[in-house]
Amino acid sequence: MNDVADLEKVAEIAIREFGAKQDSTELTEFLSWLRELPEPPRYVVEVGVYRGGHLWAMQQALPEAQFIGVDHSFRFLRKCVFKAGTLLVYGKSAEVAEQVRGMYVPDQTLVYIDGDHRYDGVSQDARLYPARYQAFHDINDTRSAEQKKLVCHFYREHRAEFQVTFVNQPNTVGIGVRVSPGALR
Repeated sequence: MNDVADLEKVAEIAIREFGAKQDSTELTEFLSWLRELPEPPRYVVEVGVYRGGHLWAMQQALPEAQFIGVDHSFRFLRKCVFKAGTLLVYGKSAEVAEQVRGMYVPDQTLVYIDGDHRYDGVSQDARLYPARYQAFHDINDTRSAEQKKLVCHFYREHRAEFQVTFVNQPNTVGIGVRVSPGALR
């Protein structure tokens, strides 16, 4: 089986079995991008693990990385099994940020921000978790955007900082990646 087919299967399992809220094409493209990075991250931090689908999928794409999951509740993980050595940090992202920052090296890290989907929460997590790569889930989710400021508003305001996006269709949620200057050589 080739790489793309492997990652397509990983994306499907992450969505079907482990609750990743993502279009399978977007997730496959994101995982392919991760796998093809010339210097893959040594650390991956997910802020907002929920059912674990995205964290599990990233583990399949980057098996050598150290994984850290942050969430204020792990009750939804139920059947998701992570690779040995995965660190799960219980607490609200702002309350545990200092502890988590002590577990990774920012210029060797991807932070996947998928916790608080409100604009203020996303802005706070982006500040609290510096990294070479910051991936944001739901950059294209406009379903309730008229009622409150969300990730999509953060993305629109900071669009120039995003070097990579994965949006399959107008009605899918998308993933956007901010890359620190000099990270893509």
